[in-house]
Amino acid sequence: MMYHRSTWPSGSSESVITGGYRMSKRISERSYSLRRYERSSDPGFAEALALYARNTHPEVRADSREICYWLDRFAERAPDRFYCLGFFIDRLQVGYAQFVYLNDLHMVFFDYLVVDRDHRRNSTFFELVDHVRRFIEQEQLEVRVTVAEVGFTSGSDQPTRECVLIARLLHECGFRTVEVPYVQPQLGARHPETESRAVLMLYSFSDNQAVRTDLLLSIVRAVYFDHYSAWYEPLVPDPAAYKRRVQALLDDLQHRIGNAVDVRLNGVEGLDRVHPPYPVGSQPIASKSRRSLVLYLTGVVASAIATVIASRLSDGTAAVAATTLITLSCALGLLLCIKREFRLTARAATLAFLAIALVYLCVLAVYVPTARGALRSFVSALKAAFGK
Repeated sequence: MMYHRSTWPSGSSESVITGGYRMSKRISERSYSLRRYERSSDPGFAEALALYARNTHPEVRADSREICYWLDRFAERAPDRFYCLGFFIDRLQVGYAQFVYLNDLHMVFFDYLVVDRDHRRNSTFFELVDHVRRFIEQEQLEVRVTVAEVGFTSGSDQPTRECVLIARLLHECGFRTVEVPYVQPQLGARHPETESRAVLMLYSFSDNQAVRTDLLLSIVRAVYFDHYSAWYEPLVPDPAAYKRRVQALLDDLQHRIGNAVDVRLNGVEGLDRVHPPYPVGSQPIASKSRRSLVLYLTGVVASAIATVIASRLSDGTAAVAATTLITLSCALGLLLCIKREFRLTARAATLAFLAIALVYLCVLAVYVPTARGALRSFVSALKAAFGK
């Protein structure tokens, strides 16, 4: 989760930095450039806000007047900083980036990375991200954590197709999805529908599979209080009520994580199933996976021994029943190991369970005579269940 400037994805062509926070790169006769707006009256900023408004879903879109308010006043909150950037192809503005730098945690939090719909091709989004990365380097910000959130915009616990697409694009840029039921706080006092589920993403310069819970809670606390609550304190009629609400969201998140030491980072696999959370617990993920495999293999060996004993000490019917029960137990154990790693749906899990049990019985039948009766009974039960 620590930021490392040499690990951000970069373009294949050389970047040229000029004055006035303007950076450009020419690829195949196309010039990409980034311009910082420092006042709401700056030329081009109104066009940037219009681009932002028409390309951002209303449920995750802050009021443009709020952005203007803070662009003119954010210097009062130094050493925290606020950035609004326009992204250009040649002289045409095609993108908008907005983020804050929270000094206490040395954190960059991206509010918006927007590309106009008519220009979402030829890796324009990646050019935007690359230019923002170079801009942050030029600003010489000491960044330890980089965070983004992607709202579901669906009014439910399931992300929209657009949400998944944006998360995948960010994934390609080095971000990882945090498997927690993160909630975007309400945007302002008059839009309760904007409090909604969202994907929380952390930039990672390595293949980290988990984030420490204490670090994660510090990040979310900074986002909720140092950004959202501080943003709306002068803008809502009851700042104390707003602060109590974001505290309730943080308390709920902490309750759901529980005593887990780490929380999994899953890339974007299973993005539609990030709720509820999948805390890792007190052991690293790799250790937990190895432990699950060892426990399962131990169970297989023990069940094989138990099956042989059952075949020698019990009558035919009891042996068949014992073999079937042991087989189903082993199949369930393996299924739990698989389901933990791949997050199977209920239907897929059921089919996997039946397939595992069938294969296991077939292998046992080669070596244990009583398992053949169990295999025949199991196949008959499957035929009856599926109407064949």
